[in-house]
Amino acid sequence: MTRQIFAAEITFADAPSSIREKFNGTEVNVKALLCELRPRVDEVFILATRQRFTVYVVHDNLHALTDYFHGENNLKGYVQYYYNSGESVTHLMATASGLLSSVKGETNVLADIIQCYQWATACSCLGIVLDHTLTKTIETGRRVRVASGIDHFCSSVIEHGLELLYGRLENLHRKNFLIVGTGKLAVLALEYLCGEGMRNIAITGHDQKRVAYLAKRFAVKSFPLASISDYLPMADVLIGVSHDELDVDLLSSKETREQDRNCFVLDFGMPPNFNPQWVERHAAEFYNLDDLRRLQPSPLEYFGGLEMAWRMVMKASGEFVHLINLLQHSPVLTAYLNRQFSQKNGEWKVKPKRTLKHILLFKKGGSATGVSSAKVTIDSRVHVNNHMAENGNDIVRNFSHVKKFQFFLPSN
Repeated sequence: MTRQIFAAEITFADAPSSIREKFNGTEVNVKALLCELRPRVDEVFILATRQRFTVYVVHDNLHALTDYFHGENNLKGYVQYYYNSGESVTHLMATASGLLSSVKGETNVLADIIQCYQWATACSCLGIVLDHTLTKTIETGRRVRVASGIDHFCSSVIEHGLELLYGRLENLHRKNFLIVGTGKLAVLALEYLCGEGMRNIAITGHDQKRVAYLAKRFAVKSFPLASISDYLPMADVLIGVSHDELDVDLLSSKETREQDRNCFVLDFGMPPNFNPQWVERHAAEFYNLDDLRRLQPSPLEYFGGLEMAWRMVMKASGEFVHLINLLQHSPVLTAYLNRQFSQKNGEWKVKPKRTLKHILLFKKGGSATGVSSAKVTIDSRVHVNNHMAENGNDIVRNFSHVKKFQFFLPSN
């Protein structure tokens, strides 16, 4: 049977905390899971973010993934499968472009893909197919963001949410604002509030160093997250932008009075920051991302920005999958790609020296007399059919400058 790219995804929005803890995105955990799955398939890549956990594999069938998630971990009902290369590559490229995030255009997911790519390379889990798939995915994600302007969706969500306050609250400049979180959305919220002249602002979060930095940068108050229950009764507007759900015991004050239920809550968290039971007891009005999309759609939706982004992703995915399928039927192309991949995965340490004369003449070290260029050295030490990386750390460190292989047959 022809090898395909299969994928399995766990979305943390509906998953219990035990699943989130087991499939967390730390380096140690991701590398351990990579090493656990590697003997079962030909190639494997894990993308672990704050919102989802996705495994991409190259194999003859999907049985390795179903046995792992259903048989060994008993996660039936929590896993979404993608059954061919077209579905899997489209999902990966759409994720890199920010189209599958709770806030469209989220920039953190592209950095997460690059980080997980380096981890998989270090564990020697990538072969010729997934390596080029990820390279093309990162390139597509960057191009889609630049061409469609989808990155501006993040700022529009914050602006639309805070504009609701003018229609719901009086004397807004006298209200007390409490921001929970320290990420990009927190920075956007602080920029908007400070730009509107709000001065009664406090910030807290899990990263206390980051909290202190943002408080100093925007001249606002800060306090430890453990003390949030003491500040909640004084907050008129509560803005949640944290990447982690807040514990109900942490939010609950010692005494819950009916007059404390006057807080206006905006939950921009991914996943949601505030428990529904806590919101029902404490919030006078509550809005999350779905509410904002319904009340005030993004300008990108009106002017076709999201549609344009999806068209770019579908086109790039279709062309790439077509070329991947050619590998099964073209020995010449397969041999050429193997040679390109072996060059990338070789343990080269070519560092041409540059003399003071060449520095002053603005000449590159590779052109210095008596110093062989990197290209000549690489071509002379090619390991044909070396599909897997022997030393992933050297690849990332020494070959960031090598021109990436382009999947265009006319130019090759």
